[in-house]
Amino acid sequence: MKKPIFFLVHRLPTLLFIAFFIPTLVLGQGLVPCDGANCDLDALVELGENIMKWLFTIAGLLGALMFAYAGVLYLTAAGNETQINKATGIFRVVLFGILIALSAYLVIQLIVNSLLKPGISPLESLFFLSTGIV
Repeated sequence: MKKPIFFLVHRLPTLLFIAFFIPTLVLGQGLVPCDGANCDLDALVELGENIMKWLFTIAGLLGALMFAYAGVLYLTAAGNETQINKATGIFRVVLFGILIALSAYLVIQLIVNSLLKPGISPLESLFFLSTGIV
C-alpha cells in the first residue's frame, strides 16, 4: 500500500518535471535572434524579450508542478494536520510567486514598450499588452 503513495508523492512530480522541463530547454535554442555582424539594438531588445519569455515559461511550469505536488500532498493527507499545513503552505508560496512573476512581467513589458517603442504611450502599451496586439 505504501508503494503507490510513494510513487505519487515522490516519483510522479519528478517525471512530470522532466517531461515539461526538457521541451522548455529545447525551445530555448532560438533565443538569440541574430548571428554575427547583423546584430543591432533591435536584436538586443528581442534577445531580452526572448530570455524573459523563456524564464517566465519555466516559472509557469514550475509553478504548475508545485501546485500539483501540493494537491497530491493535500489529497493524501488523510487528516494528517502537518501534511495539510505543509500543502497549504506550498499553495500560498506558489501563488505568491506566480503573482510576483506576473507583476514583474507586466512592469517589464510596460518599460520596454514605453522606452523602446517611442510611438506608443504607456497607457496604449498597457492596452496593447492586455489585448495581445503588440
